Amino acid sequence: MKHLITLIALFISLGLLSGQADKSFIDAVQGNDYELAQTFLSNKLDFCVNDDQDYLKSDESIDKLQGIITERNVTAWEVVHKGSSKDGSSNYSILQSQSSSPLRLLVYSEEKQDGSKVSEIRVEY
Repeated sequence: MKHLITLIALFISLGLLSGQADKSFIDAVQGNDYELAQTFLSNKLDFCVNDDQDYLKSDESIDKLQGIITERNVTAWEVVHKGSSKDGSSNYSILQSQSSSPLRLLVYSEEKQDGSKVSEIRVEY
């Protein structure tokens, strides 16, 4: 019985940790830790700025995102909406910047073989 409770607790904790790539990515970006933020990205991902869509490597995406955030002098973010698919295999968060030149950031993550990874970033201004 004791082992059963331990196993149940382990599965619950693993379930809570999975699917958190979007949240972890956002926390890293909010802390200006772009090196850490890159670890939550898929190797290649959709990166969209307004109507311009590219399929970039994770390091290119981080460089581009950091450039936009620096250029627009973003100092803080507010999560305005988040959600997940019915089966829990994908999550998204929408953030609004608190800056003189506001921008919106959509971060979409999905479960991969190697865990939850951000597979799409959309920036609108």
